[in-house]
Amino acid sequence: MVDILCMAARENAPDIYRNAYLKRQQSYREQFWQIREGLRPYWQEWALEADPFVVLSEGEIEEMIHSVNSIDTMMTLQGILEAYQESLDTAVA
Repeated sequence: MVDILCMAARENAPDIYRNAYLKRQQSYREQFWQIREGLRPYWQEWALEADPFVVLSEGEIEEMIHSVNSIDTMMTLQGILEAYQESLDTAVA
């Protein structure tokens, strides 16, 4: 996710990266509301006051990418997703 966001943020990014980014964004938007409550405990563990994933579902990604804290935000999102994925993997095992 982070790699694709970074590549798509480049003004001269090749179409292949922009297309991959748009495809993933569409998939994310379709799935977000189904898994949102499952993610809640993980973003709350990071002491965040608001759901950090909403920015991705509402299409404000360009703004997030170009913000001063963009790297921190993306790393936080990645950490939350990794913790969530680990919990899913553990539950199945």
